[in-house]
Parts: sequence; C-alpha cells; structure tokens
Amino acid sequence: MGYDLHITRAEFWAENEGQEISAEEWLEVVHSDPLLAINNLNGPHFAELQLPNSDTQRWLDWCEGNIFTKNPDRKTLGKMLQVASHLGASVQGDDGESYEDVDSLSEPAAARLPADREPVSTSGLLKRETRWSWVMYALVILAVLAVNLLDLW
Repeated sequence: MGYDLHITRAEFWAENEGQEISAEEWLEVVHSDPLLAINNLNGPHFAELQLPNSDTQRWLDWCEGNIFTKNPDRKTLGKMLQVASHLGASVQGDDGESYEDVDSLSEPAAARLPADREPVSTSGLLKRETRWSWVMYALVILAVLAVNLLDLW
C-alpha cells in the first residue's frame, strides 16, 4: 500500500471524464524529456525518471487520463509539477489535495530508512506484485477446480 500523486486536468483526479490527458500527450512529453524513458517491462506508458547523481529509481505512469506515481519524493514531485505545467494540469494527492511546490510534500518513509537498509527497486516491487497476482489467480482457479471435482464425486 502506498500513497499516489496524480497529474490531472480534473477538479478531482478520479473524476476526470472529458478532461483526460491522452496517452499520446503523455508519450510526447516522455519522448521530449531527456530525464524520462519508457520502460516497456512495466507497460507501454511506464516512464522511469532518470535523475543525475541518483541511485533511487523513480517513475511516472499514465492510466485512464491521468499520470501518477506511488510514494514520490520531492525530486519526483518537482518533475511532476513541470509535467503538469506543460500539460495545463495540476498535481493532486489521492484525497484530491493540491501540490503546488516541492515543499508541500514531506519525504516518504523510504527516504528515512536506517542507514543499514537499502531501498528496494521499484521495478522489482512491480515484478513481485505481478508475480503475486498470478500466484493468487492460480490458487483461486485451483480452489474452484477442487470444489467442482468434489461435487462430481
């Protein structure tokens, strides 16, 4: 579980019908920005944010007319504010609160990890979440098959 920030043209990001940012607009931004690069392993609109002198993986993704990220730090919020300005949009939190500058965001818990703990790569988390989803899906199918087999006996 985490907290998402959204780039949106809507008054509330989850109700953006008629005010969507198109996938084409997003890809145009990505292709014109040297700090953004599509990573197709996580989807056709998933862009990694490649900041100089940074070993932390940051990302932005497009979905249903909004651009979002999970648990952003201030550098990611700074890029989101630039993208939002370019697209005539704003940055909102999950609850619709507005972010207008990087100081409006406290650093995420990952940035406050003890020195002896390394943050986990975002792409690794996404791959694990996907694998876990498939495992759960397979278990549900097995359970349904088991119930059906028991009914046959």
